[in-house]
Amino acid sequence: MQDYVVISLVVLVGFAVGQEDSAPLPSCNNPEETKSFMDPSGCDKYMLCSNGTLSFETCENGLLYSGKGAVHEFCDYHWRVDCGERPFELSESREGACPYSFGVFPSGEGCADYFLKCAFGEVEPEICDEGLAYDDRSHACNWPDLLPECSIGDAEHLVGFSCPAEIPVGSASIRFGQFPRFATGECDRVVTCVNYYPRLIKCSASQSVDDNSLTCVPSELVPGCGARK
Repeated sequence: MQDYVVISLVVLVGFAVGQEDSAPLPSCNNPEETKSFMDPSGCDKYMLCSNGTLSFETCENGLLYSGKGAVHEFCDYHWRVDCGERPFELSESREGACPYSFGVFPSGEGCADYFLKCAFGEVEPEICDEGLAYDDRSHACNWPDLLPECSIGDAEHLVGFSCPAEIPVGSASIRFGQFPRFATGECDRVVTCVNYYPRLIKCSASQSVDDNSLTCVPSELVPGCGARK
């Protein structure tokens, strides 16, 4: 009888120590609530309470757990997630145009006005807003003059405008100093030149460019542009 008591105590002590070493699991008491929790074992993993049941989930390749579900389920692009000390591993594919199942990637080398967006390993090209080029550092579109791979010629092609070498005396462009502004002949757009790189700026809806001030004003104040809404 004494031997049995000793063995039981050892088992109980071992169980208690194990509970102290590991974090308690989330409680899924509300069957109508869907909620996710960080899994300390990996940044690409999380725990999910759904229909009153706890499950252990893994983000799609290229995604990490953020809890916000910005891209798929509760996961976001890996470059937007701060993992702290939680480990993770991304498995890069050597087949197809998508390095990861989910992600945003350049369409190729050089200055390009579109990029590749991957979801479940399927690629879909996306076009930047007019006048912009893809910036792989920020995974978004940017002004061409801010990208080392974009030349002045590239920017001129994207914008459809060449910055003049000289500004005529008396021109409204002079008032903008080292970043002269020019009308394009279109109601809703004006160009600012930054070191001879053109930047395309569009007026908001119901506004047009005033040729005298080179600023956006209500369309009804600009001859020939009053019908723009």
